[in-house]
Amino acid sequence: MKTVLITGSTKGIGFEIIKILSEKDFRIVFFSRNLANVKKVKKYLRARNVSHYGDVLDATNFDAVD
Repeated sequence: MKTVLITGSTKGIGFEIIKILSEKDFRIVFFSRNLANVKKVKKYLRARNVSHYGDVLDATNFDAVD
């Protein structure tokens, strides 16, 4: 199984990409600045039994990126 990292993935085009890839054999990794959006995408992927990892991250905040 390959792993894909999708940025901007909790809404718009990014979320549409997640929907498409969730039908294929990929492990999906995604981040968002918004916890509610992360929860929404996790719920979507869990319901489809898709291997995934999602978390809150603001990549523009260098102090938050470890």
